[in-house]
Amino acid sequence: TQQLNKQLLRCGNAHSLSIVEPLSPEDASPALLGKMAATVRKLDEEHESWGFKDPRSCLTWEAWSQVLPAFKVIAIYRHPLEIWHRYIHSKNPWVRLRWLGRGWRAMRAWHVYNSQLLAFRGSTDAELLLLEYGRFMQQDDSIAKLGAFVGREMNDGRNPELHRAGRDSAIL
Repeated sequence: TQQLNKQLLRCGNAHSLSIVEPLSPEDASPALLGKMAATVRKLDEEHESWGFKDPRSCLTWEAWSQVLPAFKVIAIYRHPLEIWHRYIHSKNPWVRLRWLGRGWRAMRAWHVYNSQLLAFRGSTDAELLLLEYGRFMQQDDSIAKLGAFVGREMNDGRNPELHRAGRDSAIL
């Protein structure tokens, strides 16, 4: 699905921070829509439940909605400070200064991706669970909410140590 998103967006192997133009519905060629539909059929045949995670899906959801059967969306967004800290994480002020451009690109991408997510939320009949990552990682009832949404019991495999760019990180 990531490769299909990259093909849809004609972005090669560019990092998701560099891709900030949503796909126009007419840009999804019949050939690519066919590949997407074949991928969906294959996943449906092989798995009872499946999904994919790629930030670029915020930019390509209109194309995916043409080939997906009834679906549920679990959308996870991050607080903007978490994004900022993720890309400006050095304690060395000179290194932070050098990475400032990357931080601003990250914030621009955050804005575009989340704007697209909100547009999707307002225009779809799909069931949507919207989760803020920091809260999801910290709140005890997060896994139960997710399980209730997908209709199955969930195992809690969260690892708080992987939540490295939390809002409580040191601020510039």
